[in-house]
Amino acid sequence: PGARGDAAGAWEAAAAADARSGGSASPELLMELGHSGLAATIAAVQAGRPVPAAARRAEEALRQALAAGDAAAVTPLSDLLAWRQLHVDARDVLVSALQGRPDHAEWILRLQNLGVADAAAYVADLELVRASAPGDATLLWYLGDAYYRRQQHARAQADFLAAYEALDRGEECFLAAQSSRPEYAPTCHAFLHLVRCARGWTLREEGRVDDAAQTFAAALEADPARLEPDNAPGSLRLGIYTVVDDFFQAGRLAEAQRFLHRVTAVHDANPDWMNNHAFACRELGVARLEQDRAEEAAALFEESWRAYSRAVELAPEDARLINDRALIAIYYLDHDLELAESELQRAVRLGEAQLQALPEDTPIGVRERLEEAVGDAWENRAYLDLVRRGRTDRAEEFLAHSIRYYPYDRRPGVQRLRVALEQQKQAGGAPGSAGNGGC
Repeated sequence: PGARGDAAGAWEAAAAADARSGGSASPELLMELGHSGLAATIAAVQAGRPVPAAARRAEEALRQALAAGDAAAVTPLSDLLAWRQLHVDARDVLVSALQGRPDHAEWILRLQNLGVADAAAYVADLELVRASAPGDATLLWYLGDAYYRRQQHARAQADFLAAYEALDRGEECFLAAQSSRPEYAPTCHAFLHLVRCARGWTLREEGRVDDAAQTFAAALEADPARLEPDNAPGSLRLGIYTVVDDFFQAGRLAEAQRFLHRVTAVHDANPDWMNNHAFACRELGVARLEQDRAEEAAALFEESWRAYSRAVELAPEDARLINDRALIAIYYLDHDLELAESELQRAVRLGEAQLQALPEDTPIGVRERLEEAVGDAWENRAYLDLVRRGRTDRAEEFLAHSIRYYPYDRRPGVQRLRVALEQQKQAGGAPGSAGNGGC
């Protein structure tokens, strides 16, 4: 009768042929014993049965084939050992084979699978191979990947020294691989970006926010085109957002401003970053004024104006950004007051239209933020008239509009402006009169 089509039948047929060979199995039969024994072992393990006796003879056959120079025995032999949970032996087979063929991707990937739970062991195995072939570009690429995996495991255990070491070695491997094989450059560049991002995140996880900021900025400068489109975990984009938030939460405006100045010099197409840069410059400028450092303050206010202007270009219907750009001119600059006034009017129009279009189930926080922007624009129009121009005829109307919006009559600026308005009226200020005012 013919051999059965299942794994057991294939093994029985091979074993029968082996018995007939009288201990002199041909190279083809050795491989058939190996493959059928591997299949029988897989079937038994998957069914929850003990490893069959066929596994031992299959291993012997494959080792004979390998000793005779048949490289095709490497993969089934390592697989057979792995299915028997002999992972160290399986790795030894692959490492030994790779020392003769360091660019064999299939063997490297099998070694990678065996090292999933032990990234350090995978790195050690590939380093053994590199000792035999130090300049092989394919091996260097996979070794760089191994080091990248190693840093992930190290960070999960808060072993930051091991993570930094792995990142440094991985970076060296990718640089060497692309230098040796220019066609590897695209994937090496992609990995180098990941390595730089991981280094920044590792620094932040260790609490070294300043170093993380420098690393993220350097990563952006090294390859601006790789800035991600969204805030994926571990991305450079999210890293920049996170460090900025760290600085703001700690009240470290100067550090935030310097970091954002560097970031936006390379990438000025993110309205959030431009807005945060403008805000940091504005608040630092106010602090410098309070310290009687007027020249530094003036430079910061000009930088804030430029950053807000770019933010408005990027988000031309954002009432908050429009208002905040106008605020800089009205309170702190001596130019663009006419533009600022027209922009405040635009902020009001846009904001009121957007409020009317909000669905009824809009979260209260979203509605309040938009209301606040509209109310601020009305308040800033009053300031422009009353303080910068000395006009008293429209200020109360503007202030009355302002308190219709969140936070309503709890606006301290409105109270101050009403006091100033009353003082000007008592001093005989003519409605509609023009004056230099100033702030």
